[in-house]
Amino acid sequence: MNRRKARWRIAVAVLAVLAVVIAVVAVWRALTPGAEVNLADVVAVALAGAMAVGAVVAWARRPTTASTPADVNAHVDVDAAAQVLASLVEQQWRTEARHRLLDDPEPIPVHWQLIADAAATARSGR
Repeated sequence: MNRRKARWRIAVAVLAVLAVVIAVVAVWRALTPGAEVNLADVVAVALAGAMAVGAVVAWARRPTTASTPADVNAHVDVDAAAQVLASLVEQQWRTEARHRLLDDPEPIPVHWQLIADAAATARSGR
């Protein structure tokens, strides 16, 4: 099964590289000798193609199996760290809620009154 995945990745990489090469050749052929060619444009297309080829080759060469920790205790350490982090975050949120008076049952007193001025209540944009 691993060989099949590796062959599939290599096939995709070859097709991607071929597509990039075709794109670069198409851009190169579209340039006419008499036209003002901006050398930066040609270099940008070539560099983008090289970057795409490099990314595809790196993707195709990466290992197909997931790495597993050699130490079984590593899983236990991650669980313990997650518990500590959860506890610290909960404590931080409770402290912040107290500082902002989020658990205060009294509403904030707001004083307001009706006004008869139509200009103050009119919506803008009409």
